[in-house]
Amino acid sequence: MPVKNGMPYLSRCLESIHKQTYNNHQIIAWVNQSTDGSLEELNKWVPNKIDGVIVDNQPFDNLGECLASMVKYSDTEFLARIDCDDYNEENRL
Repeated sequence: MPVKNGMPYLSRCLESIHKQTYNNHQIIAWVNQSTDGSLEELNKWVPNKIDGVIVDNQPFDNLGECLASMVKYSDTEFLARIDCDDYNEENRL
């Protein structure tokens, strides 16, 4: 999940990830120099409520570069893409 100033939508997004019926998943939150409290909100959820990692202050020039970096960072064969202002239905995964 790429994150750049995702507030106020980020909380609802993270809650929807936390409520997934399939719970064998992890999140990679890639924070790009957010200044709106996004990092603080992520720290409330990851890894305490949602398993995963926060990659902080890794600037990227464009979204494609960020997504490619997250794929390389991942250690799984299946990925589900989400933006920090999205909402997931409980059975998405």
